[in-house]
Amino acid sequence: MAREPVLTVALCTRNRAGSLARTLERMRCLRLPADLPWEMLVVDNGSSDGTDAVLRGSGTLPLRTLREPEPGLSRARNRALAEAAAPLILWTDDDVDLDAGWLEAYLGATGRHPEAAFFGGPIHPLFEAPPPAWLVRGFPTVRTAFAFVDEGPQERGLEPGEAVFGANMAFRTSTLRRYGFDSTLGACGGTRLLGEETQVMRRMQGDGLRGVWVPDAKVKHRIPPERLTLAYLAGYYAALGRSTAREAPPPPRPRAAAFHDFWRAWIETWPRHLLQRATGRPPEAWLRTFRRMHFLRGRAKELLAR
Repeated sequence: MAREPVLTVALCTRNRAGSLARTLERMRCLRLPADLPWEMLVVDNGSSDGTDAVLRGSGTLPLRTLREPEPGLSRARNRALAEAAAPLILWTDDDVDLDAGWLEAYLGATGRHPEAAFFGGPIHPLFEAPPPAWLVRGFPTVRTAFAFVDEGPQERGLEPGEAVFGANMAFRTSTLRRYGFDSTLGACGGTRLLGEETQVMRRMQGDGLRGVWVPDAKVKHRIPPERLTLAYLAGYYAALGRSTAREAPPPPRPRAAAFHDFWRAWIETWPRHLLQRATGRPPEAWLRTFRRMHFLRGRAKELLAR
């Protein structure tokens, strides 16, 4: 008789067959305790490429494939959460390389901290092409746009307000089911929104639940060449602005607030950005202004949409 799994590893994918194949190959390199019962859930969120063939060729992984045809990362995550058979659920993405000790690190930390509700570890970028010089110098200013997370080498409790990203996190399954992922956030078809996982952690922390930083649970996030551009950063920070506006209570006069944000983005912040670049200010300076400008632009659009 098969034993119940101790942990579930879950990821969601949509039309990224090549990247998914590499991630699953890295899964086969994980160090596993002897005879550990575990399962791997992959939620196909309506792929139309070769994802099916990749999943059929998954080899020795204890894989279960789920289908969630309705687009939306949060919906796909909620489907995995509903189907997970283990008391611990580890999340990753279809564009990461997992360290061989990733699973072991989470198992150890969850055993040492039975009171904790969630866990997270480092995410470092793995550039698939040399980044431009302005990005190398200004990377600390825009690192969240590349899902960079590193809270240091010591295992410790996460402070209120500290959160980790979806490419590398773990939860007590029963606790996460009480919260779930907000389907109005997260990538959905052609609409890019952010923050469904960090919102869950903030809600948990607001209820007094604890998170733990696990420095040995390491992953590398693959960054394709098309993301090494200002156009990508503009889209990311606009999506962040939209997500922030969607989470917050609406202001008393949303249309007036939207026009105020548009004014600050294009009349106040945009000329400052151009002046900083024209006068040779370092990238970390003008990237801060660029980031703010597109954040305001995204927030204004969401307020008008309301």
